[in-house]
Amino acid sequence: MARDVVSWEEYQRNAARVVDGQELYIVEWDLALTRDELRDRYDRYVAAASTGQDDSESTGRTESPLRVNRVGTSDDIWTWANRFNLRYCVSNAFGTNKTRIVNELANAAANWEYVADVDFIYASTQDANNGDRRYPAAHTNDYTAALHMGQSFLIPFAVTTNFAEECFLVGNGPTAAHIRYGDGMAGAVLASATSVVNTGVQCGVNSSYTWHRANFPGVALFANSAFTVAFGNGTQTLRMAIHIGNPYTRGNMWDSFGGGRNLSPWDGRVRMGRLGPP
Repeated sequence: MARDVVSWEEYQRNAARVVDGQELYIVEWDLALTRDELRDRYDRYVAAASTGQDDSESTGRTESPLRVNRVGTSDDIWTWANRFNLRYCVSNAFGTNKTRIVNELANAAANWEYVADVDFIYASTQDANNGDRRYPAAHTNDYTAALHMGQSFLIPFAVTTNFAEECFLVGNGPTAAHIRYGDGMAGAVLASATSVVNTGVQCGVNSSYTWHRANFPGVALFANSAFTVAFGNGTQTLRMAIHIGNPYTRGNMWDSFGGGRNLSPWDGRVRMGRLGPP
């Protein structure tokens, strides 16, 4: 059964906000859209309402069943210990806007704490070291191996990646890398890196740990599939920054001893994605 819908004018008016003299459109409490994006959302809202479907594009408040991402057989959520120690920092690169950013983040964090069982902590001592790849702010462990070291990823949607980065101790970083099918070292090699470079960007507790980037020639990763990024040429000694129960990689850490050894609950500080246009 079709439902009544608000007009485009009312929909636009309800979402409109002025920030620093610029008009933006806010939906879902904190999602900023352009006018064209809002119009596209409105059209989907009208189409759904006309057939009686769930009003997922409304600017108003809606309720739906709790949804939690799953990794294997486990909920992808913060551990009990970590959820009350979620630390963040604010880069000094914000300059004269930094105080405003600090205040607005504190307000946003407080709002989340009000509705969620978490605690955000502003780690201001890390501000001077903050950069676009520094998450979390510091690592507390590392792992040394003389064979391949890898980290698996569960890819929720299809993507073409052309790089992967891992946090290594300078002088103990890799000169080679590859991507394998599946979770672990047993899967077939999908692609090998064309080069591996030390970016010089700090990623650990001090400048001795930097991001090492493996460049790939565009590797298609399938949705809802597992892939493992493995670093090293099989003989060099590697020293990788790790975490215990780190949620960012959503996978398992591996080395290639004995044909592949799962190092859970450790996770390597690894990121992968795409640089440049799609």
